[in-house]
Amino acid sequence: MPSLQPNYKFATRYLLKKLIGVGGYSQVWLAEDIKAGNMEVAIKIYAPEKGLDSDGIEIFGKEFTLVFNLNHANLLRPMHYDVNDGSPYFVMQYCLNGSLFKRIGEIKEKELAQFMQQASSALKYLHNQDPPIIHQDIKPDNFLIDNQGNYLLADFGISSKIRRTLTKSMGAQASTGTLAYMPPEKFSADKQIIKAGDIFSLGVTIYELLTGDLPYGDNGGLTLKAGAEVPNLPGNFSPELNHLLRSCLAKEPWERPTAKQLEDVAGRFLQTGQWPIVGMGAPNTVPESLKEPEPPRGGRKTEPFPPQKPESQSQNDPPRKKKLTLWISAVVLTVVVIGIVITVFMPKGLTAHDKELKRLTDSIRIADSIAMVNAEQQRVADSIVKVQQNKTKDWVEKNPSITNNTTTVQNSRFKIGDLYAGGIIFLLDKTGEHGKVCAETDQSKKATWNQAKTLCANLNLNGHKDWYLPSKAELNEMFKNLHNNTNSGLDGYFYWSSTEYGSGVAWGQFFEDGTQNYYVKDDGSRVRAIRAF
Repeated sequence: MPSLQPNYKFATRYLLKKLIGVGGYSQVWLAEDIKAGNMEVAIKIYAPEKGLDSDGIEIFGKEFTLVFNLNHANLLRPMHYDVNDGSPYFVMQYCLNGSLFKRIGEIKEKELAQFMQQASSALKYLHNQDPPIIHQDIKPDNFLIDNQGNYLLADFGISSKIRRTLTKSMGAQASTGTLAYMPPEKFSADKQIIKAGDIFSLGVTIYELLTGDLPYGDNGGLTLKAGAEVPNLPGNFSPELNHLLRSCLAKEPWERPTAKQLEDVAGRFLQTGQWPIVGMGAPNTVPESLKEPEPPRGGRKTEPFPPQKPESQSQNDPPRKKKLTLWISAVVLTVVVIGIVITVFMPKGLTAHDKELKRLTDSIRIADSIAMVNAEQQRVADSIVKVQQNKTKDWVEKNPSITNNTTTVQNSRFKIGDLYAGGIIFLLDKTGEHGKVCAETDQSKKATWNQAKTLCANLNLNGHKDWYLPSKAELNEMFKNLHNNTNSGLDGYFYWSSTEYGSGVAWGQFFEDGTQNYYVKDDGSRVRAIRAF
């Protein structure tokens, strides 16, 4: 593809006007849609220099189907998706007010509450999807401001799989997120990608909006993981807001509030003008480093005892000094007796040796408990495998033609046509241990293309939720390895694929003779979901 520049006609339809954003993966252009009355739109073009290979484009298309039906007032949803010269692109609403980046260091608490409410509402919606959608790149640049002043979250459909694909294709120029906003757990050995990571990034964003500075510098959660402390807000912000933000920036994910809690907190502030307490612990009224030294406190004033007149003593009364001595002796003796009783009869505290022995005993007990749990989990897993193997064996015995006429991978326990992983195996890799399966029956016999994608993406079949609509290539594999050679229940009808031919048509395959063609997306046809294992 030629280098993108102003006045270049992209995809024969969009006249590029101005470059308005550049990221590690993409460029964002202001453009005019010449087929829609020169309407101004924003186009996000991925891998604009080299483009992606066919596998990368296929992955992009599959992942896009997962977010195709998302609909929330604070998400910047793509109006159109397509591929041009190997570069996937989204057409989106153009926001004249730009991004939240322009408001860094200028935002006040009321405006912050409005942003927090809308941003956390969008995150709550994404996190509540099944499976949850983790944004992974929350930062001021990814919040656009529309003409009504609403905050719209962008780039919510870029999954880890797409990020890896783009990084592989584009090399060092691509990144997996902005380091300054990354949570500490993303730098752990297992690189956790969890909902709480988005909350941490939102906390960094809020801190930057309020102060104009980044809480952990350019290294983000990596600095916190190395032992840095969670910073306080300056003293001109309320202590409750300071506590809320410290909770968002906590090192441990479970100490951070959820998106729903943040939405509720922001709503409460907009109603009352006060930040409610949320998160771990109670906030300090003022950070210690910002407290002014207190003036010395005066002691409580007391009046002197009035002078006492000496009492006359009779010859028979004992001296007062002697009485006082007797009283003191009695008190001391009582204290000694009580101490002896406590020492003899009350339980003694643990010695250092006893404490260490108790610690070792507890450790052994805990280790034994963990071992028992692991053993039980292994027993259940073995039972599941055994049931699955028996199920596969029974199915193969009832369908001998499916296995007798197919080639198998050497040393593999699986065969093309086996019932496994929730469906019928139609593809195996070179190891014979991984591949793809299709559902045992059609998911629909008369669905439009959009209905087919939605149906497969929301399918919960045989305990699996990662089904999707197959591509052209995957449909052809199903035809070659199952329908053309075996009796797998695939009828001789036209099946939809996820591969688009154009904006109004998509590819499919006739399972009667194996030919591929394209149909209008609004026509009804058969649907057969697949999944990888």
